[in-house]
Amino acid sequence: MMNKLKNRRDLFLTAGRGACLGILGVVAGILTVNRQIDYTDQACTHQGMCRGCGGFTDCRRPQAISARKVKEPGVK
Repeated sequence: MMNKLKNRRDLFLTAGRGACLGILGVVAGILTVNRQIDYTDQACTHQGMCRGCGGFTDCRRPQAISARKVKEPGVK
């Protein structure tokens, strides 16, 4: 009987650890997917040449906002 009890305890401990790790993984995944980079606090790495920047579409600097509003030549 003692051996069954020990195995049952091990089962619950293992299941609890697995559940905690699963929850931690889900939370980390949600935080990673929903992460938005705020470029306003960072120094501009392209000296105002916004279109060549990797963060152009998400940047909230005034230069990037106005560059997104300007239509490209040939685009209607």
